[in-house]
Amino acid sequence: MTEIVHISGKRWHQRLYGNTYHTATLHYADGSSETSPITYGYGQGYLQTAAEMLKASGKSIKGLKSHSVADVGCRRDL
Repeated sequence: MTEIVHISGKRWHQRLYGNTYHTATLHYADGSSETSPITYGYGQGYLQTAAEMLKASGKSIKGLKSHSVADVGCRRDL
């Protein structure tokens, strides 16, 4: 089973309507990665999205070493 070593998130705040969206990227020990579609959610919502991705794929969180998030200025940067 492929182990995950890092979760990275990106958040974007839509000023006009006040909504926040994010993506979550799972980085695996074998060097591959998987990114979620753009999802509504703020704060650490990217971790919930990552957990749902892991559950759906049946992959292990066993090797998780860290997680990080970055706020981006434009939706296209997600």
